[in-house]
Amino acid sequence: MKRMKTPQRPLFLLLGTSLLTGATPLWLWAEENTTAAPVTMPEVQVQGQQEKQAGTYNSKITSNPKTATPILDTPQSTSVVPSQVIQDQGMTTLRDVLHNVSGISVAAGEGGNQGDSITIRGFNARTDIFLDGMRNFGSYYRDTFNFEQVEVLKGPAATSFGRGSTGGVVNQVSKAPQIDPVTAGSLSTGTDATLRATMDVNRAAPSLGDNAHARINMVSHKSEVAGRQAAESRRFGFAPSVSWGLGTAKRTTLSFFKLSANDIPDYGIPFLHDKPAPVNRTNYYGFKNGNYLNTDVNIATLKKEDDLSDQTKLNQQLRVASYKRSFLITEARVPTSVLVGTPIETITVTRNQLGGEATDTSLNYDINVNTKFNTGTIDHNFTAGFEAIKETSNPTRLTYTGVPSTSLLDPSDVPFTGTGTLNTKIEATAITGAVYVMDTLKLSERWEWTEQIRYDYLESNSEQSAPTTLKLSRYDNMLSSRGGLVFKPTPDGSIYASYATSFNPSVEQLSLSAANQNADPEKSRVIEVGTKWNLLDGDLSLSSAVFQTEKENARTPSVADPTVNVLEGKHKAQGIDLEVTGNLSKSWQIFAGYTYADSEIVESNTAAEVGSRLANAPLNTGSIWSTFQINGKWQIGAGVKSVSERIASLTPDVASGLIKKVEGYHVYDAMAKYQYAKDISIQMNFYNLEDKFYIDGIHSGHLVPGAGRSALLTANFNF
Repeated sequence: MKRMKTPQRPLFLLLGTSLLTGATPLWLWAEENTTAAPVTMPEVQVQGQQEKQAGTYNSKITSNPKTATPILDTPQSTSVVPSQVIQDQGMTTLRDVLHNVSGISVAAGEGGNQGDSITIRGFNARTDIFLDGMRNFGSYYRDTFNFEQVEVLKGPAATSFGRGSTGGVVNQVSKAPQIDPVTAGSLSTGTDATLRATMDVNRAAPSLGDNAHARINMVSHKSEVAGRQAAESRRFGFAPSVSWGLGTAKRTTLSFFKLSANDIPDYGIPFLHDKPAPVNRTNYYGFKNGNYLNTDVNIATLKKEDDLSDQTKLNQQLRVASYKRSFLITEARVPTSVLVGTPIETITVTRNQLGGEATDTSLNYDINVNTKFNTGTIDHNFTAGFEAIKETSNPTRLTYTGVPSTSLLDPSDVPFTGTGTLNTKIEATAITGAVYVMDTLKLSERWEWTEQIRYDYLESNSEQSAPTTLKLSRYDNMLSSRGGLVFKPTPDGSIYASYATSFNPSVEQLSLSAANQNADPEKSRVIEVGTKWNLLDGDLSLSSAVFQTEKENARTPSVADPTVNVLEGKHKAQGIDLEVTGNLSKSWQIFAGYTYADSEIVESNTAAEVGSRLANAPLNTGSIWSTFQINGKWQIGAGVKSVSERIASLTPDVASGLIKKVEGYHVYDAMAKYQYAKDISIQMNFYNLEDKFYIDGIHSGHLVPGAGRSALLTANFNF
């Protein structure tokens, strides 16, 4: 493959490259130009303390340091799942948490990519998961033990987060040291063999320096899956962090995050032509004593905030991350030679073995300056910044022979006897340099205008050493923008209109290939009109929006050469978002949302796809969760999660000629909590009360059933 000519690299990328290879971070400049005098500005938010009411369902601000703007004034649909919702529902994974956010549906693992995979407003968002504002692209299943809250910003957000984000982004907010002491944790046991313990301790740490505070969160977890055989999850994590200068003009936080998992993975059941195979929900087609998914995540972050003056703040964040995984997973598939009408008891499935290992790494540095000033009668909230990222991935994939097949109706549990040989081995690197500018102009007491622009330069290289030698490279330049007008008829209400763009390069998942090497980034745009209101003295928030997202140059196989992708497709999703969160009264809380997203493939070189909905893009998604405090001792809660029919693959089934689809579902949960003592509560959660058999994660080749009926008993303490 011919190597593309290297263009002249922008100056800021050269600066970023020097930072990534060992140059001194820029925070040393701030050390010499600020003082440690206590901050007296009332608007300063102390790190580790979210601007929300403790123990409620209503959050009023997102934590992204680039745009720390009240949700009411943000011209974009934004959902925040606070820690209280996570605790009340007994949620232990990010996937569980995201079932609360409408517009999101879950995808199953695929090929060499396991871990969390989601779709937002009809568009794949596997690589649009962030941790404290920085990309968290590792293929692993995320635990909730260190979550302060989870934020979902819907629609393109490239001006804040860079590449991707066609449908939106998910930002996990970590627990950070705070001034007030914390001693909290939980012990859980469940009917699905769950054993779980968490701990959260925060203390002043004068031995580490002036104004030092330390916090540590830990988890140990083991569980099976109700209604499924063999599948099992074992994970252990800890997240220590230390902050210096809380409450002063100079604040520094050093944190480390580790999460290790040893799972028996579950790729569920196969399709039978265009529908899920009508088999027992417990059927496990893998090898209980042979399949595994081991992951090890290590993330170190240094964050520094310096108040250069009453109006100007310098933010810096440096992160080093490593994501390791090794796996041997079985995917059951019905052979394409099986005809429609074949007696199901005679069907034998092949066991497609997915095996290999990989280490992904990320080195990320972001610096920005936020300042407030005015020009005449216009107040500005202005941010300018620079980001440099180096990402690497070295996946090795194996192919297997001698793997025994099994019955579709009654899969056998036999030892794994396959023989693995090297299939592919790749070394991939991507270096990103970006500059961005954001400004919110307060034109009057009622009118605000937001404008943002970001320029990304992306250099990517891929070197394949097996089965053949192949070197590929790309260089992309992209400009992203956002504009939004906000009208506030009252201080507690806003009406907005916004426009934003994003881009998806060929190397978005560090998977450059001969098919897409010469394809420029896909471009997307969204138009959104909405309104947000804070009611009941701010305790209750309502929001609604109408949106239309277009990917105007989607990849599609070339007519001249189907092995090469060209940018001649067009995808669209349009619909409405509705959300209500907060306190209906002192005793009654609610967290609810609904999204109608009508997606369509408008143009494609594959004629059969035109007019179809996008894969894993349900027309309707919604959830309601509500709790009620009966008295000083008892609290009860209940909720429902709903997802309508989804398409699993746009390629018709060979035998039936029909598109693979999965029926929608409604799942009901409940909770009861008893306040045993001032600092101790006993909580019982009930999941899937009807024991409904439904499909949660979907893929073109396999389907992962949702968990059956189960219960979780938890003792929470908070001293």
